[in-house]
Amino acid sequence: MIKRIITAKDIAARVGVSQASVSYALSHRLDKRALISSETRLKILQVAEEVGYFPNAQAQAIRTGKTGLLALWVPNFTNSVYLRTMRGIQEVASEHGLDVLVYGGTGIRGMEAVLRSFGQRRVDGAIMIARPLDQTAQQLLAQLELPIVTIGGSMTYPNIDSVRTHNAKAFEQMVLHLAAQGYQRIGHISGPLTTATAQERLQGYRRGLTVAGLPYKKNWMRQGTYKSGCAAGLALELICQKTPPDALVIANDLMAIEALLGLHDAAWRIPQDMAIAGCDDIPEAEVVRPRLTTIRRPGLRAAQVAMKLLLERLAGYRGESRTVWLDAEVVIRGSTIQDAQNHTT
Repeated sequence: MIKRIITAKDIAARVGVSQASVSYALSHRLDKRALISSETRLKILQVAEEVGYFPNAQAQAIRTGKTGLLALWVPNFTNSVYLRTMRGIQEVASEHGLDVLVYGGTGIRGMEAVLRSFGQRRVDGAIMIARPLDQTAQQLLAQLELPIVTIGGSMTYPNIDSVRTHNAKAFEQMVLHLAAQGYQRIGHISGPLTTATAQERLQGYRRGLTVAGLPYKKNWMRQGTYKSGCAAGLALELICQKTPPDALVIANDLMAIEALLGLHDAAWRIPQDMAIAGCDDIPEAEVVRPRLTTIRRPGLRAAQVAMKLLLERLAGYRGESRTVWLDAEVVIRGSTIQDAQNHTT
């Protein structure tokens, strides 16, 4: 015997309310939920759970034009920083009854395939870690007419809101911290300088040197990849010079930790012979010894702000593009100070 599918009409009859009230109670939109009392909504949710009622997503999409799906794109899943972003977006989305489809990287088909998938899956909106888009991808983005918010980077696109971090300011502050500790020859291992974030961090590093009255020397700088596998070799190149740097500001923690371990293997003491500072405050920064001084970017906060902007777009906001700036925090630990016992958090 085939069990009959429970409908919203059945729920309405059991609770003694209209079918519209059931729709309001189960809606992901706060303005719809506000149309009924919290007591009525609680009763409807209790009955729906008791009978195992699940709204028909396809029917809802046809009726409302909304799928209740959001897309999140991150460059990769190897950097734990993106876990904070995913956590923040998922938490806010869940509060509003929305589901999140997470995309990582671009695969062999490129960014255009990711954007086409947004349209094919009929997502209501998307949040993307900012990255440069070629002309084809930008045209496709405009054709989607989809509410989108970007996090990070320095790209601006028409009708797309963005959440950005004061990267340059944070790297300037890091250089000033090192100068205050007495380091005079401060070098830098950057990310790929084709990226906006690497350029911003380099700008902050150089500005910090200027403010501190310290020299900038090209031979104290190397360009990295943001990925593991290169920074130890670059750090060893730097110490082989006749006058090596006595401190390194490194563009992210993955490279900073690798450089720290490589110098340790070469019998260099951290921070006595070389201070090391990174960026991102990944969990490993607390595990390595000495603990890594780093820049804590507002990953969770950025995700929450991005969701707020996106929800406002989904609720009908059609104004000009908005940019929200957030500060990063310099977290001082043992890799940049001589008295490491007093500065481990």
